[in-house]
Amino acid sequence: MTTGRAAHPRRYLVFALFAAGFLLSYVLRGVNVAFEEKLASGFGLESAAVGAVTASFFLAFALVQPLVGYLLDRIGPRRTQSLLLIVAAVGAAVFALAAGLAGLMTGRVLLGIGLAASLTAGYKAIAEVFPAAQVPLFNGLLASVGSLGVVLVGTPLDALLYVLDWRQIMGVLGAIALVLTVLLWLLVPEPPRTPAGQESADGPGLFGYMADPRYWSILPLGILNQSMFLAMQTLWLMPFLRQTMDYSRGEAAMSVSVVGVALIFGGVGLGALASWMLRFRIEVAVTAGIAMSLFPLVQTWVLLQGEAVTQATWFLFGVTGGSGMVLYAVFARTFPGSMLGRLSTTYTLGVFLGTFLLQAAYGWLLDLGQAAGRTPEEAHVGIWALLIALQVVAVACYWGMTPARRRRAAAAYRHP
Repeated sequence: MTTGRAAHPRRYLVFALFAAGFLLSYVLRGVNVAFEEKLASGFGLESAAVGAVTASFFLAFALVQPLVGYLLDRIGPRRTQSLLLIVAAVGAAVFALAAGLAGLMTGRVLLGIGLAASLTAGYKAIAEVFPAAQVPLFNGLLASVGSLGVVLVGTPLDALLYVLDWRQIMGVLGAIALVLTVLLWLLVPEPPRTPAGQESADGPGLFGYMADPRYWSILPLGILNQSMFLAMQTLWLMPFLRQTMDYSRGEAAMSVSVVGVALIFGGVGLGALASWMLRFRIEVAVTAGIAMSLFPLVQTWVLLQGEAVTQATWFLFGVTGGSGMVLYAVFARTFPGSMLGRLSTTYTLGVFLGTFLLQAAYGWLLDLGQAAGRTPEEAHVGIWALLIALQVVAVACYWGMTPARRRRAAAAYRHP
């Protein structure tokens, strides 16, 4: 377990730069929620094609997670994030200059690779420079800063499209990625690294840690929580609102921004709550589990309310939909720092692979439903009902690991 860590004197600068990178990642992964109509009309793309273009980001993001985890544990978050942001800048340029579907897909794939470390690099850096008791709080703050990106791709980005076209916006975002690369390389200090092979001598190694029931029991709910939320927030929420709730484009953009604001408050609030609950010996895994278990209930309430759904409900959607991020603090409290990068990116791999599959399947099922004579509203509601059912099963798996079973697992898997 990562305890007894001394606070680094430049920890707030480290936090600010990695938070900026995570914010940029959130914006770039979510821009298609505003670009969707322009891409569809400009390139003649159907829903399934737009879904595939957007989802290609998540597939690339997911597939490079094992490499990202290795790099984080070997060369550290500073070097890993700096190098990958260069790839992100290239991806933004390719997307901005795309002449067709192939160019759009290539750009999104490069963006997925280049931004693959933005989340876990931030969490790894926080675990290295902040005291262990503050890790849940600053993890929550990092999630909140990134969640500003959800706000920005709502009403602000929709308004910006009246001033700049989507290609110019992508060019600006690529330039920001290059600036962040330079700042991270020059200003973030390099902490000492664990010598190669030392974790094998001190513990069971990556697969040994992954065999711990406390690790794999939380994955299904965390992955489904984040995958469902990201699939909606980065693409399908706007069409859902417009086709199911009969929102105007402006009303739908406002709801997307409300979800983003909720993520900000939820990140800070859940992080602070998790840290506070530790005083009463209530572990972070319990706090996170309660919040994630509420997410399918909120989704059910959205369907039951129909067109009467309020912005307060979308606020709850954002708070509970982002709660799976708290699991990174669970990993930091349970496993050694030398393995944290790889264990965290294994979880991230599941999240973004799941997002890719859900996002692509959502578009495919939407087209399939309409081809079968269903209205868009009926197709959306059917897809949501299926996803809610999957999450309910994952909730049962999560709480199947009772406190008594967790204690037995802790005794069986004594990690250094």
